[in-house]
Amino acid sequence: MADLTPDDRRRLHHFAEQIAELAEHHEGRWKVQTSDGRILVAMMIPTAPPTD
Repeated sequence: MADLTPDDRRRLHHFAEQIAELAEHHEGRWKVQTSDGRILVAMMIPTAPPTD
């Protein structure tokens, strides 16, 4: 992956913050982070109560 300029990094971070804000409205089911010039979005798997 190409090196990002400081402005590219700032825009990437801002975009990731916007996605994280949207994810908060979905009951914490999503995790958003930036890593190595990429935005990573992961769905958090809810823990279901055990069934007997």
